[in-house]
Amino acid sequence: MDLAVGLPLRNQEELNQFLKQLADPASPNFRRYLTPAQFAERFGPSESDYQALGAFFEANRLTVTGTHANRMIVDVSGTVADIENTFHLHMFYWRHPTRGTFFAPDREPSLDAGVAILDIAGLDNFALARPMDLKSQPFSSGQPFTQTLTTGSGPGGLYIGNDFRNAYAPAVALNGAGQSVGLFELGGFYASDVQANFQTAGLPPVPVQTVLLDGVGGGPSSSNVEVALDIMMAAYMAPGLSRIIVYEGLNGNDVLNRMATDNLASQLSSSWGWSPLDATALQIFTEMVAQGQSLFQASGDSGAYSGGIMPPADVQNLTTVGGTSLTMAGGGWQSETTWPGSGGGVSTTYPGRSWT
Repeated sequence: MDLAVGLPLRNQEELNQFLKQLADPASPNFRRYLTPAQFAERFGPSESDYQALGAFFEANRLTVTGTHANRMIVDVSGTVADIENTFHLHMFYWRHPTRGTFFAPDREPSLDAGVAILDIAGLDNFALARPMDLKSQPFSSGQPFTQTLTTGSGPGGLYIGNDFRNAYAPAVALNGAGQSVGLFELGGFYASDVQANFQTAGLPPVPVQTVLLDGVGGGPSSSNVEVALDIMMAAYMAPGLSRIIVYEGLNGNDVLNRMATDNLASQLSSSWGWSPLDATALQIFTEMVAQGQSLFQASGDSGAYSGGIMPPADVQNLTTVGGTSLTMAGGGWQSETTWPGSGGGVSTTYPGRSWT
């Protein structure tokens, strides 16, 4: 089994005040964002705790497979028996009437490490991460598209390439030059699909860089269409980007944390949802805010939520983006309406922030 063990940040009240000051024009800290090293020094878990936790795991026959510059996560791997002994629990397969068979422990984990632990990701697979309900159909299926989806310049009137800038930024000179966009992905893509799309759209390709985590090999996954779509939409709207960085991994916290500790892109995007959202992920979102990174999260494609909203779409430190139905005429924007399938609702988990 592979686990990601989260540690709590230090000086939480000081961090909360700093975040408020970042958004206050009257504060001397207004928009004075931190570097990853500064964040780790002021708010990250202590070096002594981090080293002690790693030593504890190794003494209990677990392998430390990954460490992080902000000391927020320790990645470990071990046999089921060693994990059961270390975390004082028993692992079982369970059966759910709709989820089917999944694995999970029989009790909450506990550690004798003498170091505060925030949470442990990977002890169960009841809720699997997934793209936010991307809906697709083969173009050759013969099924008619609605009028608002067939007023672009692509094959069959679908939207592609410059359609999006022509609709939303027709007189904007800024094109992303000198900037990078980081994409959160839990799957790979076909590089040939991306190159073919650039060619069909008549656009020069934007450099795409992959950062592979958790031992993934970078090959295409079953969600490759979602990943390719994320890449192309960033390139369509910002064709002058220096690069699009695709962060691919298996553990969501590992991917998010690498995006934060790299701090190579101030603009980040996620089209994935996963539940439950643990406290370590919330800490990573906080670090992104402190560093001036904006994470844009898809709201989902299943319409209005009744009850809980699919995480992380309702987290205060993210910007949630929904969908619309666009109609173009003469190569430009004509009208737009809210798409009924776009996710939305009121969070039942998180209150609003005073500074957002």
